[in-house]
Amino acid sequence: GTTFVFRGHHFWRLGQSGQVPGYPQRISDVWGIPSPIDTVFTRCNCEGKTFFFKEHQYWRFTNGDMDSGYPKLIIKGFGGLTGKITAALSVAKFRRRHESVYFFKEGGTVQQYTYLQSPSKPCTNIRNSQFPVYLAKNHGRQLRIARDTGDSQKHIFQMNSAVHTYSRHQTGKLHREVSISLHWKGLPSVIHSAVSVQNPKKPEGYDYFVISKDMYYSVEPTIQTASLASTSRQPSISKDWYHCP
Repeated sequence: GTTFVFRGHHFWRLGQSGQVPGYPQRISDVWGIPSPIDTVFTRCNCEGKTFFFKEHQYWRFTNGDMDSGYPKLIIKGFGGLTGKITAALSVAKFRRRHESVYFFKEGGTVQQYTYLQSPSKPCTNIRNSQFPVYLAKNHGRQLRIARDTGDSQKHIFQMNSAVHTYSRHQTGKLHREVSISLHWKGLPSVIHSAVSVQNPKKPEGYDYFVISKDMYYSVEPTIQTASLASTSRQPSISKDWYHCP
């Protein structure tokens, strides 16, 4: 699988062996959208489309190519969603739970958008696809990616995807905006990034992580709880995921 890490006006590409040569590159040059972006996420479904958010607009991509008709207004495409979005956590459909995206905002709030339509047929031709991670701030650290992330890290940058046709008119429901600290036990009120990671050992197929500064948390969307994802005394994205000192 492949990961894209976005920061400022640039992005990095990671493969199974670490950073891909030729990066960083400018976001606007490759993706054709203005930078810096506010957040980016890929839907946890068979189609796996990627969404970039910046200010009041969003762009949608399929397999690295921008879909026609974009950018569009966030408020129209996501049921009236407004506010300064700092991170988006995509959550897969599982049993009776609908596919959703949780939008974390400035001011310590979060708002859930639920997709009401499901695929008309099961996923087929599953393959590994590109998966984005967005880190908003470096907190004084230079971004350095280890050449070899090790077997325990490789799954972090993979997800399932397959070619699939959805209904032309996708609809969803935007839930009320709530306090992160009151409704997500264990999470801080300031969230900088979020990512959904393929894990075939999990019944729903994904692990979910939320990032605050250089700390990262494992979250359970169904019961809305979180815990530090690392067993180390000082869990760190830089050390645990990228092996930065």
